[in-house]
Amino acid sequence: MNNGGKMDKATLVEYDLDIVLGCPHCDYVFELSTYDIPTEGSTYHVCEKCQIPLEIKPISINIEFKKPAQRKKHRKEKAKVEYKEQNKAIETARSVVTSYGFTKEQFDSALDKVEELYPPGWEPTSAETLVKEVLARIDNKHESAKT
Repeated sequence: MNNGGKMDKATLVEYDLDIVLGCPHCDYVFELSTYDIPTEGSTYHVCEKCQIPLEIKPISINIEFKKPAQRKKHRKEKAKVEYKEQNKAIETARSVVTSYGFTKEQFDSALDKVEELYPPGWEPTSAETLVKEVLARIDNKHESAKT
């Protein structure tokens, strides 16, 4: 059923919990599951290794739903800053290359060839490096410019 894009919150119906306890005298450990965990009064368990009775005091279990972390916004803002920085470098490189007498189409075609060399998510490149790389592609040298 579609609520117009709005989601309902889930309600907690039941939980399963396991806790691991250990004997303070030896390395024996044992596990208690949800319904075996004492919540009102103490209970006792005999260590199977050293046969010492162990008291297990009541354990309080509180379950709270936390608000979701807001990390996604931060990542998007960082990506926007990187794109702005890269776009500035591209515009600067475009103006330099066109001032040498090349057309915007030649620049864009060569820039596409440069971008194919880098994996997705590559770090922003300086305008100087872009100019060198683009000029190398326009002149059909197809060699990576050295910085």
